[in-house]
Amino acid sequence: MEKQLKSLDPAAAQARVLGGVPKRTKKAASSERDALLQFKDGLTADYCGLLTSWEPNTDCCRWTGIVCSNLTNHVVKLELVPSDFFSCLKGKVSPSLGELKHLEHLNLRHNLFYGEIPHQLGNLSKLTILDLHHAYDSVPVQSLSWISRLALLRYLDLSSANLTKVRNWITIVSHLHSLRFLSMDSCQLPTETPSSIISYVNLHSLSYLSLSNNAFQGSVSNIISKLCKLEHLDLGNNNFTDELSNVIHSLVNCNNKALLTLDLSLNGFRGRVPDGIGSFSWLRELHLSNNQLTGEISPGLRQLTKLEILDVSSNSLEGTLTRNHFSSLVNLRLLSLSDNLGLVISIEEDWIPPFQLDVISLRSCKLGLRFPKWLQVQTNFSYFDVSNTGISDSISTSFWNSLSSNIQYLNMSYNQFYGILPSLPNIPNDLIIDLSSNLFEGVVPSAFANTLSLFLNDNRFFNCSYILCPKTESNSSQSLGTVILRKNNFIGEIPESICQLKKLQILDLAINHISGVIPNCIGTFMVMKGIKNFEVDFEPDVLTFNYNYGIDETRSETVIVSWKREEHGFKETIRFVKYIDLSSNELSGEIPIGISSLSALGALDLSENNLSGCIPLEIGNLTALELLDLSNNHLTGNIPISTQLQSFDASSYAGNPGLCGAPLQSCSKDRATSNVPKGDNTSVQNKDDDFVFFLGLYISVVLGFIVGFWGVCGTLVIKASWRHAYFQLLDNIKDKIM
Repeated sequence: MEKQLKSLDPAAAQARVLGGVPKRTKKAASSERDALLQFKDGLTADYCGLLTSWEPNTDCCRWTGIVCSNLTNHVVKLELVPSDFFSCLKGKVSPSLGELKHLEHLNLRHNLFYGEIPHQLGNLSKLTILDLHHAYDSVPVQSLSWISRLALLRYLDLSSANLTKVRNWITIVSHLHSLRFLSMDSCQLPTETPSSIISYVNLHSLSYLSLSNNAFQGSVSNIISKLCKLEHLDLGNNNFTDELSNVIHSLVNCNNKALLTLDLSLNGFRGRVPDGIGSFSWLRELHLSNNQLTGEISPGLRQLTKLEILDVSSNSLEGTLTRNHFSSLVNLRLLSLSDNLGLVISIEEDWIPPFQLDVISLRSCKLGLRFPKWLQVQTNFSYFDVSNTGISDSISTSFWNSLSSNIQYLNMSYNQFYGILPSLPNIPNDLIIDLSSNLFEGVVPSAFANTLSLFLNDNRFFNCSYILCPKTESNSSQSLGTVILRKNNFIGEIPESICQLKKLQILDLAINHISGVIPNCIGTFMVMKGIKNFEVDFEPDVLTFNYNYGIDETRSETVIVSWKREEHGFKETIRFVKYIDLSSNELSGEIPIGISSLSALGALDLSENNLSGCIPLEIGNLTALELLDLSNNHLTGNIPISTQLQSFDASSYAGNPGLCGAPLQSCSKDRATSNVPKGDNTSVQNKDDDFVFFLGLYISVVLGFIVGFWGVCGTLVIKASWRHAYFQLLDNIKDKIM
């Protein structure tokens, strides 16, 4: 997009560079300076210090973000853009900008403005570039009619502005006969059917059109047939339901020889990828993911020798791909075939591809039992996903050693990779590595301590000391945000040095053989305490990654974690998940009071251990808890009374015979430590209690009978006078009855 901006900027040839000094030092008109200062006054925040040079009584041509003409000294360019993807400026855009009559280029993208877009911008009759991409919040725009007055406008980007009330948007932009670039992504545009738009389309000059994420429905083929000069077409993330062959046929019929990017992903396009796709010999990017495409991949793709990005993931494609499908794609940088369960990739063992990929995504395709050589020779990738592909093989040391410094994401999970991992060279600190659900064994390599997130669950590792014992002199290990090592064969204790991992947000060591006590310093995990400046991104730099490869930032990968004892997939929201799971180990001692400092903790599972003592009163302060499980330990005493602890049912405390109090049975004065909880083993406990009760009853009855019988009869046998009196009594009773 930056290239399009530069090519459309007429001020670039005659204006000085941003922040430099003009060739002539005449001051800009005071009215222009005053208009800019009013714009500054309308802002409530400048998080990046973009406007620190904007001082009264100084030449506004020297201010950051201002470009003045070398010929007239008027302001011709205003560009206030953050250096990254986070907003710098916040507030209202002042109508005073409409007084910059000579302005040709206005770029305020990636800021946080609210309120109405000033209609006074329609006074900027010389404006050729208007870029408000992701600059406005969700407040609905009432009108865009002022845009139709910008007759010279060639570049218009209103992406993410709320245009739900702008019913005549297509009519407005159709009056812009000079327009070459139009981007209205995520604008919540009124969902008119495409057929009702056709009659208004008068955009034959467009070379760039992006209308993604707007919930359009129906057919789009007829509209495309009217846009024959397009170099970039993005209709992704809508609800179009054409046969894909009709869309491609429309592009072929209008003799489009310029198409470089075609993005139809996240729609309902149906059918096969037609052979006609091979007609676009200059195509650089093809995005067809998340549709309803079927059949085999068209051999026409082989003709796209300029292709750099091929993404057909998340469809129902099938068949076998061989080296012939890829041999001519010498410029390929991104290959995504993931989640086409019927795709088999069968390539000869000795084949060396003609490309080096930056992105490899083959999740859930069938790659065969061997780890393919053509993948192992890829050494420049930043993203590598071969999860759930049926591989049962070891990984060569050369593959690990070839990992580039650019790698951000490595996922080889849900296969049957086996063997001992070698000692590895240093790897990037921002790497996410997922080797879960395999057959790896031995020691976890020390280099993994330098990663951002580490998934090694469901393997056979027995030593993870390098991960839990970061070196105090090294800051690299401080970046670890996620450690998931559940269901391995780890032994030993949790060392106090684990508390150096200040940025830890997920710690899962469940289902191992870990013993000893839980370190009290566990309460120093800064992210779990909710301290913002310690938070790290759980995923790779999704915005930067997707921006570089032309992928919508909403299409990031799903991360699987065990949340509330079930596997759940998270995307961007994973950064809000914070939990500790140490269940099903051999931990002893008391629950450390330090845990109560983790105010942002969402789940705490310490069940199935040998913990003893009382539940710390302070744990009731963990108001963010959604799951608490302390069951099947040896905890005793009263459950502290707090709204939080009583919000969980009895199963959270079951299996602790010495524990009582709500939500378990109440504690009596003489049974304070013997109340029986209601839980998984309650029925077994009740059976034991019933047996003891009835046994005592039977014994007492038998003893009572014996004592009573011999107490009477024994006396009669021994003492004759009592015996004579007893029988005389019986004779008298008999005489009365008779």
